[in-house]
Amino acid sequence: MSLTPGYGPLEAFFGSASGVTFQADNGGFMCPIAKGQFLGIELLKNRNWACTLLAEKLPNGKARLTDVRGFYLKRAERNGRQLIQVQKMTPDASCEFQVFTRNGKVIFKADNGLFLSRYSSPVIKDLNTLEACKSAADVSSEFLPIIGERKLPSLVISRAAPTPGYGPLEVFFNAYEGVSFRSDDGGYLSPVERSGFTCVEIVRQKNQFCYFLVENLANGKVRFRDSRGFYLRRTDRSGRYPIEVRQMTPDASCEFQVFTRNRRVIFRGDNGLFLSRFRGGLYPKVHTLESVKKDADMYCELLPEAGHLPKPTVVTPTPTPPTTTTTTTTRVEYYYYTEDA
Repeated sequence: MSLTPGYGPLEAFFGSASGVTFQADNGGFMCPIAKGQFLGIELLKNRNWACTLLAEKLPNGKARLTDVRGFYLKRAERNGRQLIQVQKMTPDASCEFQVFTRNGKVIFKADNGLFLSRYSSPVIKDLNTLEACKSAADVSSEFLPIIGERKLPSLVISRAAPTPGYGPLEVFFNAYEGVSFRSDDGGYLSPVERSGFTCVEIVRQKNQFCYFLVENLANGKVRFRDSRGFYLRRTDRSGRYPIEVRQMTPDASCEFQVFTRNRRVIFRGDNGLFLSRFRGGLYPKVHTLESVKKDADMYCELLPEAGHLPKPTVVTPTPTPPTTTTTTTTRVEYYYYTEDA
């Protein structure tokens, strides 16, 4: 059956508050998935809220799609492959897709003249990506639009530039309990020792090492210390800029400019780059905190929460008889959660 230019069943989803989800020929659903520093579109077997996209109608028979954060889907060339990724805040021609219909489904053609298609990896089992790679649309290019799961306005996150200022972090200045930071994936910042280095990673379960003391530098910047008093700092390891816990005397690399957006805080290192959750940077399958982004995205946003550090106690010495000398030594040891790289 030949293709018919037009929006077809997609027409009903333009301007829909619920959004739209696209189901592929294998039953999977389009969904943004983070791979390293890129957010590509894959076909997942199990549908979740992130599979919901918003469709924008253009007056030329084309459409644009955004994820729930408002980032545009675009065609991007990566090592000769034409991947569909989620990375544009300002749309251009690579974000526009010509729409066709066939068999009650929609088919998209990208700005390179090729049709979007489910691409099954010959190397990784069950990995199906969305790519603009077909000169002729086949069954793997057909997608069924169904109603999305965008029910709460809170799922739409502002795409505006972050605002300089302390925002929700201000209440934690000088708080003895400290502060913990929850990332976009629900994990928490925590120092973890690997191969002799103590990097800040994102761990799934909050533990006693997830709490930091924050210092207000009164110039829009802050410094952080762990429970031992060591400062967090930006380091340079072979061209990567991880955040490590290693400095006793603070310098410029320990200072972070603070911004706010979506009731969360965003930090920028002394290298001019924003701190971000980054998967597979220093260690495979590990999410580290690195000063790596020119533009702040959702992976840079951190939610500050109250810490649970113990309240400092003041010990009043007990007078002792002149003839008796008593010396009490208290030894406090700290141990980091340690994993092998």
